[in-house]
Amino acid sequence: MLEGLHLLWDKGYRQVELECHNTFLVEIILDGETIDSHFMELRAIHKLI
Repeated sequence: MLEGLHLLWDKGYRQVELECHNTFLVEIILDGETIDSHFMELRAIHKLI
């Protein structure tokens, strides 16, 4: 997911829509407070959005 966001943003896209069927993953990304050091990629995604 993170790599895809970087790729799209490098191509100039700023408004993108992601689809994920993993509810737990979506909740972790949207709630940046719960992300610890074991989820570095999720923390980066949270910062991007």
